[in-house]
Order: sequence, then structure tokens, then C-alpha cells
Amino acid sequence: MEIILVDVSQPDRPFRKGSYRFPELQVFPWQAAALGQYLYVLDQRCAQCGVYSDAPRIVPRLLTFDVADPTQPKLTHQFSEDRRSHMTSLTREGPYLYVNEFNYGLRIFSIARPECPELMGGDTHRFRGKLRVAQR
Repeated sequence: MEIILVDVSQPDRPFRKGSYRFPELQVFPWQAAALGQYLYVLDQRCAQCGVYSDAPRIVPRLLTFDVADPTQPKLTHQFSEDRRSHMTSLTREGPYLYVNEFNYGLRIFSIARPECPELMGGDTHRFRGKLRVAQR
């Protein structure tokens, strides 16, 4: 699996600028948000997928890529917790990333240091579907 960066500066002629290929096989990038030279990607990694696995365990991750050179994106940080869940929605608003985690609710990450998001807290209410953030 890979993430592909596409240059759309000329909408009538988009082209592949670069890509990042994951070393693991059972990886499923889900959603992305950008801030400056950083790309944040929700990913679901299958921790126990394989021929002999009766109960695959999906581990959600928030990945951070430095895309300053879009021809060679670099993975700079990853956040994950060893538990079954799915991160279903990613929204960037101001200095925060808001992540909806299917089994554990809202997760809020500070991107004051954009290369290394920090979990600030959240709410355990389970949101079904996409998360929308509105500020006053």
C-alpha cells in the first residue's frame, strides 16, 4: 500500500509528484489533512492479519509526513495505541486535529509542533459517521 502525492496546480493536467510506500503489507490509509509542509493520515493497520489469524485486530494510527519535498515524503511521527478500533474521521481546525475513533470517541491532538502531534484529550462519546468541527 502507498500514499500518492498528486500535483493539481493545473487541474486539467494533474500528475503524480511522489509517493510513500509502506513497509507493512496490511496497511490501509483512510483520510488525510494537510498543514503547511505536513500531511496527516489516518491509517488502519491489521496487527494480526494472516493465514492463521481467526480474529484480525485493527490498530488505528495517526501518521505524520513531511512533504516539503513532495517527490520524497518522509514519515516523521506515528501515534497509535494497542487497541481495537477504527479512526473514522479526521478534521484539522486551527492548531488542532480532531479524530473520531469508532470505539473510543473524539480524540484531540495539538499540532503546535506540526511534525509531532500530541494527544491532548477527548470525549468518550461514540460518534457514528463523520465528525464536523464548528468554532464560535
